[in-house]
Amino acid sequence: MIGRNEGERLGRCLASLEKCGLPPTRIIYVDSGSSDGSEALASRFTAETIRLSLDRPFCASRGRNAGWRRAFERWPSLKHILFIDGDCELVDGFIEDATCILLDRHEVAVVCGRRRERTPEASMYNRICDLEWNTPIGEANACGGDSVIRLSSLRETGGFNEKLMAGEEPELCQRIRASAYKILRIDREMTVHDANILRFAQWWKRQSRTGFGSIEVYVHFKVPEFFRIMLRAIVWSVAFLTIPIVLILFGILAHSNSSLIAGGLLLSLWPIQWIRLVHKSVQAGIPLARSAPIAALTMLAKLAEFQGQLRWLIGRLLGRKVGNIDYKTLPILNSV
Repeated sequence: MIGRNEGERLGRCLASLEKCGLPPTRIIYVDSGSSDGSEALASRFTAETIRLSLDRPFCASRGRNAGWRRAFERWPSLKHILFIDGDCELVDGFIEDATCILLDRHEVAVVCGRRRERTPEASMYNRICDLEWNTPIGEANACGGDSVIRLSSLRETGGFNEKLMAGEEPELCQRIRASAYKILRIDREMTVHDANILRFAQWWKRQSRTGFGSIEVYVHFKVPEFFRIMLRAIVWSVAFLTIPIVLILFGILAHSNSSLIAGGLLLSLWPIQWIRLVHKSVQAGIPLARSAPIAALTMLAKLAEFQGQLRWLIGRLLGRKVGNIDYKTLPILNSV
């Protein structure tokens, strides 16, 4: 389990592990520089707490690697590991179902299930997260931060890539699939996630992180899924927004009707796409009052992702290292 300043979320996560019957002697918590008492809280529930050093940037992949490698040192005969983020609660029964599949199907290396948002009604941003978690059942290209993984596949592939600030799971899963293993998403409740995104700035930063991860993972590891994310952000931000605005401004200044028409046509793709997304959501059973703002945020997300891509590119050109991109608030831990 990994976390950083998760506060009460961490308490709920630890309590859920206890409720699901996981003994404290089999739980390892890896902390990335928390300042809210997370380590002290975890020590009451777990046999071991690992505090990452400050000599390198914090990232999820670094925390997960520290955890599973320490687990293997303690229990060399260990076969499977549950990874869970500190802002999630485990659903009872998932570990048993996932483990049964890994024992019966040796070609499967990773089993994940359905992650749900804890309070989707709290904000539109939480509701969008809940929709994102609802991915297809069956063989998958990648898992998220919560999953049960065959330890031998981690050892064979070397674990998570600690150079990545985002997108570490799809990159690992690509290497796992290249080793002839499969990733399986089962029709089973797995975890309850608490995004706690209540402000537009938090949501924007989260989407920017997605853009940052997409270009970083694709440039280094050529993961196809991230190329599509990267390309969509570039097309909508540049081809369908920046260029038409330039054309319209040029048309106004140069009195060029052709530039005005071309710019207007390209810019009109934004409301057309918004209408298409609203229609698609309504057909899926989401009320119009919710579908409209969700579609608008989906469109705006392309701009935030493009900003993240630019951040990665500028950092690369200037030779700067980017630390952990944290979109969450940092609550003070009171009592759990």
